[in-house]
Amino acid sequence: MKQQRALTSKRLRAALWVASNGKCSICGVELGSDWHADHIVPWCVTKRTNVHEMQALCPACNLRKGKNMEKKNRLHQNEARQIGKDTAAARKRGFRVLFHIVCGGGKSWLPPILMEPMPQNIKLCWVVPRLALQKQAVTGTAKDFGLVLRDAGNDVDPSRNRRGVVVTHQAVTQAVDLWIQEFKKNNYILVIDEPHHAKVFKNGEKNALAKFIEAVEPHVVGVVYMTGTLSTSDSSKIYGIEYEQNADGKEVPTYNGFDRVVRYKREDALGENALVPIEFFHHDGPVKWRDIETGEMTEVVLSEADREDESSAIYTALSTELAESLFERGYFHWKANGNKLLVVCDSQQNAKRWWKHLIDRGEKAFLAISENDDALRDIDKFKQTTRSCLVTCAMAYEGLDEKPLSHVISLTHIRSVPWIEQMLARVWRADQGKSVCYAFVTDDPRMRRVIEKIKSEEPDAKSTRTGPGGDGPGERTSSPVESRHELTRISGLDHQSEYSQMNPKQQEAYESLLKIGIDPSNEHFRGVIQQLSVTQHCKPLEKTLSDKEIETDLRSKIRECCAKIDETKFGCNWGAMYKELYKRNRKSIDELNVQQLERTYSYVKSILA
Repeated sequence: MKQQRALTSKRLRAALWVASNGKCSICGVELGSDWHADHIVPWCVTKRTNVHEMQALCPACNLRKGKNMEKKNRLHQNEARQIGKDTAAARKRGFRVLFHIVCGGGKSWLPPILMEPMPQNIKLCWVVPRLALQKQAVTGTAKDFGLVLRDAGNDVDPSRNRRGVVVTHQAVTQAVDLWIQEFKKNNYILVIDEPHHAKVFKNGEKNALAKFIEAVEPHVVGVVYMTGTLSTSDSSKIYGIEYEQNADGKEVPTYNGFDRVVRYKREDALGENALVPIEFFHHDGPVKWRDIETGEMTEVVLSEADREDESSAIYTALSTELAESLFERGYFHWKANGNKLLVVCDSQQNAKRWWKHLIDRGEKAFLAISENDDALRDIDKFKQTTRSCLVTCAMAYEGLDEKPLSHVISLTHIRSVPWIEQMLARVWRADQGKSVCYAFVTDDPRMRRVIEKIKSEEPDAKSTRTGPGGDGPGERTSSPVESRHELTRISGLDHQSEYSQMNPKQQEAYESLLKIGIDPSNEHFRGVIQQLSVTQHCKPLEKTLSDKEIETDLRSKIRECCAKIDETKFGCNWGAMYKELYKRNRKSIDELNVQQLERTYSYVKSILA
């Protein structure tokens, strides 16, 4: 029997409204009386109308959905495409482009967009700060644009018949001559992601990344800088950026020296709904410490510390109960209002402590620090797990693209503007149903200066301050203000045994159904409530393998087959089959691309068959 397309039952519509908490599942606005019950998978595909396969939408979102919801490029992304077209038409070498884009504004789309109009003989070399960003760039460009890049190291023939490579800052600086040869052999556009890592110090010395750019720039088609900041943590200059003195005599960066400059500010991103507003919760309290050399005791309110005492006050606050109180405020606010939580710590030791604290509370928490050998895998798991937490120091925060992140708790002593902006950018990226994000920070003067700069670009930004309060003696001790959060308890309901086994979101839906006179145990509504539990657990890992991972796996399988062939066909003449493959391919298996390795693996398997 064919099911009708529309959901007409008042009770089922009421259940769907309750399941969405009375808000649009896409934009998060309060639903009016004219709200739409929409099929998540189109009815023309499933021919089914089941309430647990539907979502509540406002009319505007439902009418924009489907074929009418084509992906719209942002202003700077459209400019990137035009730059690519102009460059391809001009066939000019030696061009220089700067994309100065707010953190979280969509820089990762710029390289593939720039490459779209380029001829096929032009390749891309995208240099990123970290391994996590390398993996993210490779999988993201393949998924979103169909542009296949290889996650290269310092390999012979790094691109291996792909359109280009993604490589880390560290890798390229260790083999400059190899990359010069590669750039001489093939036409490359060099993209430097976060060029503020390429430093020129006050004495004129350049760091390794700056020396790499200087050495290879004459051999590439063009150089593209992509950055969220033109400042560095130690006030050194950025290689390739020209500076001039301002009225105060301070040298400041300029846009001179580039053929094209694209600027995309936070206010631009907010105007295009690419980012969401951020609400800050400042945590204050008295801190006390003893000078190790003089034995002198100092006690100040954190927010009132002068410049001389700022560093000691911040360190003390993050080493004592005030940090614990800040964590509790952020944690309970996330439990009540959030999707995913990021905790940024000042040390790997403290990161492990807070991670264990979350695990002990039953949270789905993951640890991303350099001491953790499985850090990259845990970042992937964090992305695949709903209502989860990630604890890190610096390894994951820069470039971490996880739009459902709604809360960040800052337990780090670092106060450089670009560093804090990178941290906050993890949570202010726009996502469906996300209208605001939250940052929990200490109320020290240095942090306030960074935040005031960000708030100046966001007129409606909110700030909440807590404290000061409490007291307590001792070395490096501080008394935290009380953690202010409301804990709602539900009681007096029927079906207690069933209710007690539900998660908080299910309990909320259960109670709401009772209030409007609906029996939640009814089979029609049980499916709706059970569906809420699905989003509370880990989804199956959607493992996306990069070229390098596929190559490593195939080489391992080929070597295993070669050993078996040596034993059975060549009388334990170890290495004989490997030599045969070298003659066949005219190169080592370490130099073969994915397609060549697949053919080689099929060949050695056929010998064993």
